[in-house]
Amino acid sequence: MVRIFCIVILSLFFYPNMVDAEQAFMISDSKQWTSSATRIVKEVDAGRYVEARQELDELAKQFSRSNFAEKELSVQAIQALSTCIIDLEGRLNRITPNPNELNFYAKRLLITFDATRHSNQPMWQSYYLVLKRQLDKMLVDSTQNKDIREELNILHNHYVILRPALVVTKSPITVQKVDSLFLFLERDSNKDHQQVALGQLKKLLFPLFYGSEQDVLAVTNPNGKVPISTFLSIISVIIIGILTFVSWRKRLQSAM
Repeated sequence: MVRIFCIVILSLFFYPNMVDAEQAFMISDSKQWTSSATRIVKEVDAGRYVEARQELDELAKQFSRSNFAEKELSVQAIQALSTCIIDLEGRLNRITPNPNELNFYAKRLLITFDATRHSNQPMWQSYYLVLKRQLDKMLVDSTQNKDIREELNILHNHYVILRPALVVTKSPITVQKVDSLFLFLERDSNKDHQQVALGQLKKLLFPLFYGSEQDVLAVTNPNGKVPISTFLSIISVIIIGILTFVSWRKRLQSAM
């Protein structure tokens, strides 16, 4: 009985320290990723593409060696992070790199890896005002029967750079809701329909950036039911994410 009591006391003493150590490891790992991504952005901005490629190779090795079981990362988040590495790698390896493309994908890499740190002020939240201003302008122009195709492209580019960070920080259902609105805007050219979609996207913006998952669902799905199409889409994304990451990890290991 005394032995059991001692074990319980020791467990209560050591468990918080073990949890703190695990959390510190996770934060340290994410901090290292973000530091590497920051250096990559600086090298790309300076036009030093060889150095940027070297930094990216190092980040890829750090990421592939991580124990994801100890991190609060979903399969979709791991896929998004690895895809950011692959996309930038492909553009750095081109015979004639495109500086604008490289800046875009390097920035997306940094924003996405910064999102793993779970900080109070993640970089991706700085896009709130950017998207809000763009949506406000599009709603006004749409009401005045102006052509918003060019503005829609600008909005879409903002979302492309932001989306991987949302995948890291938000649930698959939330990301699927936003994806659906952007897909609708892209495919439906009816001005009345576009105004409705833009209005809903604007309503969704604040809870998406600063609210909870429940706040997002309250805007997009007041009845609280998940459509079967959304459920199937999420399952598909999970399967694709697993296959993409496994393929990427094997390719990286064979290159080492």
